Amino acid sequence: MAYTTTSLVSNYLDRALTADEQALFAVLLPAVTRWIDQTLSSHFDTVGATERFYDAEGGIVDIDPCQAITAISAVDYESQADYAYTEGTEYVLYPLNETVKNELRARAKGGFTRGVKRIKVAAKFTEYDFVNSKVPEDIQLLATRLVASQIRALSADAVVDDASVKKESVEGHTVEYVTGGDYLTQISGSDPIVSALLSTRRQLMVG
Repeated sequence: MAYTTTSLVSNYLDRALTADEQALFAVLLPAVTRWIDQTLSSHFDTVGATERFYDAEGGIVDIDPCQAITAISAVDYESQADYAYTEGTEYVLYPLNETVKNELRARAKGGFTRGVKRIKVAAKFTEYDFVNSKVPEDIQLLATRLVASQIRALSADAVVDDASVKKESVEGHTVEYVTGGDYLTQISGSDPIVSALLSTRRQLMVG
């Protein structure tokens, strides 16, 4: 599911998007989505269950944000599971009272099996809201403002360095857009709402 839509961007700008802007939207959305994921070290779209491997050096293992965790296992050096940990008695998931988890804490004194990629986690690695079947609302707003800001930057009133503008043909329309994550980073620093959304999302994962 997309992080934002042309309808959300149009509502935010309080006007209809032109045909060229709709074509531009299709170019901007993947870039904005990728930037959000990389900036927050997470993912917010719907995904299926997968497995990932993590290093362990003791009683705490940092994992990528995930939910619907079905198994935590210690693996051998060929990545084959050789011990399944039991939630509650052998480990606790953190943050407590949150659907999305990003940390394992062992209850036993010895902690987890030590080594590189020795802990396997089976889960859905996303912060997608499965209960309401949607991308979290703060991420929708974040993506909407970022896309809309780039569309505004190329309006007749905006001044943008020509070196950062790329032209591309999309479905018969020639679109221009500002390239690179650096520009999105600039937006995040200058737009207080974008900055606040990013800060709040990071704090949620600290617990």
